[in-house]
Amino acid sequence: IQRKRSSLFFNPTENHSTLQKRSTDLSFDKHTMSILNMHSFKYSIYPILYSITTSLIVVLVLTLVVFIKPRGRQTKSSTRLLLYLGTILASINLLRLIIMIFKMFQNQHNVLGASSSSEVLAYILNDSFFNVVQYLAEFMCYLVQLQNIMRLYHRITEKRLTFCIGLTLLIIYEALWGVCTFINEGGLTVEENTKLEKSMGLLSAVVYLIRISIGTCYALIIITNVAVNRQLCFHNNNGMFLMTTLAVVSVCLQPCLFIVDIANFWVEHLSMVFNPTCSVASAVVIWDWIDRLHFLQKKRQAQSILGRPVYIENEMDEPR
Repeated sequence: IQRKRSSLFFNPTENHSTLQKRSTDLSFDKHTMSILNMHSFKYSIYPILYSITTSLIVVLVLTLVVFIKPRGRQTKSSTRLLLYLGTILASINLLRLIIMIFKMFQNQHNVLGASSSSEVLAYILNDSFFNVVQYLAEFMCYLVQLQNIMRLYHRITEKRLTFCIGLTLLIIYEALWGVCTFINEGGLTVEENTKLEKSMGLLSAVVYLIRISIGTCYALIIITNVAVNRQLCFHNNNGMFLMTTLAVVSVCLQPCLFIVDIANFWVEHLSMVFNPTCSVASAVVIWDWIDRLHFLQKKRQAQSILGRPVYIENEMDEPR
């Protein structure tokens, strides 16, 4: 029986349509047909490998950019420290994850002669080390994103209001995400586990919507500032046009991932792999883009007659 099953499901000379035809001729049941329908590209191991490898390369490149970028007076030491820690943690986490996945594929191939993508997804969801490091890396990247938004405003009152609202939303999101990820289901009865699973399913959906809302608001703020400063953002000198394009693409990754997930494309259930990449890209690329934008703004103000705008509240209450 095992030999017949292996010849049916893992024969490389037969394609998907041939298997469906054979299943119809043999009058297989609906369960067997559902198994046959799962033998497509999106249920294979290749989307997982492509996703994690691409995410790792992007995060490593952004980490290298953070370390080789010259230190300027515009960036605070706290922001740079958060960038260092966030990018390093994200790189180590994805590098360890892809090593563990290759080991898992090797063990599955040696024992079963095939590889399962569902077990890899289950491993990613249940890996405590991956979840803890991702939690810390995303928290630091979100703090950098909050400081990026604060840098776009010039008044002290606007900066404080942005900091209070953003930090409150960030704490609520991280607390709910931590509850959904690290809650322990041990020591409960069957009925209690069922109720807990239903509650966690609803809470996970709420956390996912909060994440998308935060990412969408962040993207709208950046795109609005691009539209306001379009003459400087699409300036040909200093590669500002390319940097602005990368900034818009990086902040639109999270909303686009949500649309793709809703569309039931092959990247569904892989958001936990793309989230660190989206967070790091939205933090690092926008950080560099704001540095370039401030440099061009100061250059234009120095050439104008009026010079730099001065606000009374900023002079009366200097930030410490």
